[in-house]
Amino acid sequence: MAVEQVIKLTDLNPGDKVLDIERYIEAEFTIWRYQAGHSVMIIQMEPKGKSDYKDIFYLCFESVEYFDGPMRWDAADLYIAPYVECADILKKIKVYSQISYDLLPLHFRLVKVDTNHNLQVKIVTSSVTITQDISSYIL
Repeated sequence: MAVEQVIKLTDLNPGDKVLDIERYIEAEFTIWRYQAGHSVMIIQMEPKGKSDYKDIFYLCFESVEYFDGPMRWDAADLYIAPYVECADILKKIKVYSQISYDLLPLHFRLVKVDTNHNLQVKIVTSSVTITQDISSYIL
């Protein structure tokens, strides 16, 4: 049976960690798939030096409105950015022009990762599921 944990990001506050960092500190992260119609981004987490499939997990982000970053990185420090950064991105891409930007933190969070290569990953999304089985996310 696959392990699964759903994280409603809107329950987290700026500065909160998204992952148990000790468990994933030695992992390689790869953008595995993006489905535009459903706004789902799947990121594979594979522990370095391990080749057993039972050690591979996926981050399945839902309601993805924005992504900026490399296609692969080595860092597990995913955290919630300040609300104003999330609202600023949504203002720039003009997705929710009819909603007060003060209300957007009720629905979205900006997840950031500081990679080992001085690059930053940014994902504006509403929730993430950590799972070993991505079949329900692939159409």
